[in-house]
Amino acid sequence: MSEFLKDWELECEEYGLSEAQKCGKLSKYCTKGIKDVVEKLVDGEFGKDWSLLKKELKRLYWQKDRLRNSPEELEQLMEEAKLGKVSIEIYVFKYGKISESLVKKHAMSSFERNTQLLRGLPEEVRSKVLDHGSEKGRRIFVNDVDMEEPAFDDVMKVVLEKVRAIERKGMFNKSESESMASGYGGATSDTMTSVVSVT
Repeated sequence: MSEFLKDWELECEEYGLSEAQKCGKLSKYCTKGIKDVVEKLVDGEFGKDWSLLKKELKRLYWQKDRLRNSPEELEQLMEEAKLGKVSIEIYVFKYGKISESLVKKHAMSSFERNTQLLRGLPEEVRSKVLDHGSEKGRRIFVNDVDMEEPAFDDVMKVVLEKVRAIERKGMFNKSESESMASGYGGATSDTMTSVVSVT
């Protein structure tokens, strides 16, 4: 409901609708059940005050609102990443935005933000990030009290570097396989001789 009302408000402002027009025209764009409620509200005290109508609709339909930047949204994102439904780059980007909001609201610590990021990563990437953290003396586990806690941006940078390195390795291996399959396995002494004699 909140998303719909936000979009509706932007549309109305774009077309220069008054407060009363925002209220009066809203029901035409609602499903039948909600339309009935909106019409009853508009017929009463909420007919001319858009702020009041918006507030009342949010109060009535709060349970249908999807909470943005919530722990549940973060959990769902990690599950989708584990199942390969989103690319690692998109996962890291969205995780960064949601977790930043949670840290600001004190719903997540900076340490949890760093470590939970690893949960949505493929095993190969996670392993490389953990190895990197151990080599650099970065705090990975709760009992690593004598180690330095990295900034989230640094953790994110390492993750993306490891992902790109794995992708480049995969591309190289694929091109090697294709070369071998096509009968070209690299420069042999015979091919070198041919090249030399031609030049």
